[in-house]
Amino acid sequence: FAVFQLVMLSLNIVFMFSLPLWSWFFNDYLGLMEVSCNTPADAITCGDGSNYTEIAMRLNRILDGQYVGCSCEEGFLADWACAANQPRFSLSYFIGSAPGTGMLAALSAWPIISSWLYNPISIILARGDSSVDVATATKVACYSQIVFQVFYGAFMINTLCVVPEVHGVVVPIFIVALIVHFSTIGYAFGGVSTVRGRCIIATAVIGTVAVLVGFFWPVSSSWFGQHAFWLGEVVGLSSGFAVAPILTYCDTMVELPTTPLAPQESE
Repeated sequence: FAVFQLVMLSLNIVFMFSLPLWSWFFNDYLGLMEVSCNTPADAITCGDGSNYTEIAMRLNRILDGQYVGCSCEEGFLADWACAANQPRFSLSYFIGSAPGTGMLAALSAWPIISSWLYNPISIILARGDSSVDVATATKVACYSQIVFQVFYGAFMINTLCVVPEVHGVVVPIFIVALIVHFSTIGYAFGGVSTVRGRCIIATAVIGTVAVLVGFFWPVSSSWFGQHAFWLGEVVGLSSGFAVAPILTYCDTMVELPTTPLAPQESE
């Protein structure tokens, strides 16, 4: 199971970091944009200021005698050639189509299931670790996990193109819930005083910093100015997805106590 988790985590990372490539592969190389994109090229604006009609001409995107492109909810994945009708690229932009949302949901289900099945608090209890406030950690970890699950689902349902206002609310909530969850798990594993605690906290810090840098990076016509937000989201979500599989793999190397707890005497 630990190996399977790492394989699925790797597939998630490859998928999210390669979204522009997958967009080109499905839309242009396989020609799926011919059946899923019909917005006139002159009706599309690019985040970097490029002329989309010129892009359509260069890529030979012609439908019924006119140049076309992929706008909101069109294409197997959102257009890679430029951020169509958006100021910059983002994870939400790329997976805004039905196939894109479905692909992310199918792949990310496994790291999320891992975080539920692994249940680090139970392992801490099994080890009899009394160096942390397990009761409080359990409540915070469980509640933050539930909040993440609910609002991550809302993120999938309320896509950027259909309900951008709701989308803009639910995304920060699930991100904060994920940060709180893994920060709590890191504390429960001993914080910076243990290898596991440092590993979890470092992963949470890397993900948080990446999201913040991507969010606040100035939008510009440069490659990084257009892709920084997407890269920050991908690093952040990958970091969150990585914690449970990594810990599960680590714990396959550790023998947990097998002696059951003695029953408490009734008063």
